[in-house]
Amino acid sequence: MSRSPLYERVESILAADIADGSLLPETQLPPEEGLIERFKVSRTTVRKAIQNLIERGLVEVRRGKGTFVTQPKITQELTELTGFVEDMQALGRNPTARLLDERIVAADEAVAHHLQWRLGRWWSGFGVFAWPTVWPCLSTRHTCLAT
Repeated sequence: MSRSPLYERVESILAADIADGSLLPETQLPPEEGLIERFKVSRTTVRKAIQNLIERGLVEVRRGKGTFVTQPKITQELTELTGFVEDMQALGRNPTARLLDERIVAADEAVAHHLQWRLGRWWSGFGVFAWPTVWPCLSTRHTCLAT
């Protein structure tokens, strides 16, 4: 039975810690000595694992400061149109959202002018903050005409 190289196992464990939120974005990884001790591997093994995580975009080195977990990058294939929930589920996340604000108001001069509406036209505005479990992701404001 073929076992994977040690650096791949270290990389896999650290990547899993990032994916499950044990290591949040902007969190500094332990120094090399701490990782050597934790995994009982050589400095070369730790460096190779970190290099692979850098190449995968999961961590970045900040000169003079250390190695930090990066903010996740969301990519979307443009071969089909998908929504926020589908995109997050495809990344293995459990997305949630919360309504932050909602109100029906009459258009003031600025809104009426900007949207070319008559002054006083009723409209509904709402804000939503959505996140995929571990890190904030999307904040949006929608405007709809009131019926």
